[in-house]
Amino acid sequence: MLSACAAKFARAICDPFSLEARGACIPTFPAAPSQKVTLFSRFTLGVGTQGLGFIYITPTLAADQFTAFYTTPTFTGSTLGALSATNTTVSGVAGLNWAGCPYNSANLTSTIGDSEEGVGGRLVAVGIRIQYIGTTLNESGLYTAYAHPTHLNVNYFNGSPMTVGSLGSLSNAITRPVTREPLELTMFPVDASELAYANQSLGATPSNASDCCYPWSPNGIWNNAYTYSNNGVLMGAPIAMICIQQPVGSTGNFYVEMVGHVEYTGELCNGVSTRTESDPVAVDHIVCAAQQTQIRENAGKSLGAAFMDGLRDITRSTKQFAFDLSESAAYGYARGATAQTQAMIKY
Repeated sequence: MLSACAAKFARAICDPFSLEARGACIPTFPAAPSQKVTLFSRFTLGVGTQGLGFIYITPTLAADQFTAFYTTPTFTGSTLGALSATNTTVSGVAGLNWAGCPYNSANLTSTIGDSEEGVGGRLVAVGIRIQYIGTTLNESGLYTAYAHPTHLNVNYFNGSPMTVGSLGSLSNAITRPVTREPLELTMFPVDASELAYANQSLGATPSNASDCCYPWSPNGIWNNAYTYSNNGVLMGAPIAMICIQQPVGSTGNFYVEMVGHVEYTGELCNGVSTRTESDPVAVDHIVCAAQQTQIRENAGKSLGAAFMDGLRDITRSTKQFAFDLSESAAYGYARGATAQTQAMIKY
């Protein structure tokens, strides 16, 4: 049976917007007490004058760093690689900060000598949901969503700025028509370094600070020579994106929700940290299942059903390994899951 921490970790990946995912943690070994935080941001995105809109996701642990960049109706560009190597103040592109994030970059990089005085963090899972809210007349176009499987820079492709054509050629990209049904994309840790807490730097240089504030992003790589810093931190590269294509002249508006499940540990977390369990075998199974999810989604499955299929396949040849999703009514409603995917799953 999954431990409580492992069950929440799985829930945060397969349904990050679920109430049951709040307080999620990663059951790695050793299991230190941690402050578990769920972050939300809600906003509207606009398609630009050339019929192109996008959102880049740069998941961060810091309140004063951007966790996403998105277009507004004043965007006049016609290419995805609109953000430059030294500046993000592109006309019609806005930056987004996490609402309610408890720590800023100074907390995450604060050190005195060899003593870590601040706080270290790690991202458990990040979800984004986008939904068309414009007029019926402009309800047309195409979504293309992509999360890099190893969290490399999605603003660049083979040494050149990403284009709509390049994005569509990626086998893991998810394409859907623009309708009033929401499209969701989930990000999660993909290797051992991302499962661990981001190391606090002994010197708060922009590159070291980037490791602390953007643990999933390539360090110092935005457009191959990125030098832009925000509050003394080299901004992390985007690891995922959603592109919207509509006819030129459309005035499509989209409602976007982002949720981030985060753990913090350190001296600043005293008094607000709670117990975290260790279940390293479950971590391996959950991450492996999650890495297959996007491919299964392209076969027409919902995100939750695709994740459960992957977990079933991986655990079938191992010892008895159960995962109960039936307690979450929100899961079945949000995902349209079948009774089979909600049931207790054993090999």
